[in-house]
Amino acid sequence: MDAITGDDTVLAGFAAQDPYAKVVGDAVSDEPYGVGIPADQPDMVRFVNGVLEDMIAGGQWEESYDRWLGDALGPAPAAPSPVYGRTP
Repeated sequence: MDAITGDDTVLAGFAAQDPYAKVVGDAVSDEPYGVGIPADQPDMVRFVNGVLEDMIAGGQWEESYDRWLGDALGPAPAAPSPVYGRTP
């Protein structure tokens, strides 16, 4: 196989396991991850977003990105902003 396309984190995993694999080129699309929380649990949303905000502010988000994805994907992009509420 000469090439595949996929999610950046999956591709980074391939590159970490296979010395011949490498992530190249620009992203085909932007597909952010999210945490699914039931709509009737707004306190849980605030808690999860608070933990993520603390990780971003304390530098742990970038450290984790660099540790697990940085070798394959390069420097960490800007951290995502928390989202509250749902949009259709």
